[in-house]
Amino acid sequence: CISNPAIKGYSDVATLATDILYHRRVFSSHVVNGNDPSKYQGQVYILCPETVFSFAERNDKIPLFFPNTEIRCGSDGRSSNNCVFSGGAQHIYIYGDYAINEVISGVTFTKSTYASILAVASDKSYATFVDC
Repeated sequence: CISNPAIKGYSDVATLATDILYHRRVFSSHVVNGNDPSKYQGQVYILCPETVFSFAERNDKIPLFFPNTEIRCGSDGRSSNNCVFSGGAQHIYIYGDYAINEVISGVTFTKSTYASILAVASDKSYATFVDC
């Protein structure tokens, strides 16, 4: 991260979304191999502190659809690290049967034209927003 070279993290929407979509294939393999989806280890995605993530395109969004996913502002997930999701129609899109235990920590949401958070998931799905 430019703001703190000791932190390896994301500084743009496209790279973060691409990595999450890559991990969807890993999760799919976990399920196809007969493993319990709720036991999937999940992933932690660290956002670079002092970064504005611009959601310029209508289709820009962060998809959350497999269990135990965490998006954290900086290494400690505090809003004082100043990770801002700004613009676009929506920021976080939670969907599917396996969107369980999604955690977003320390993110500020601003200026979406529709809704910062869109959740269209099963009745078993849940997400937690900490210090946002």
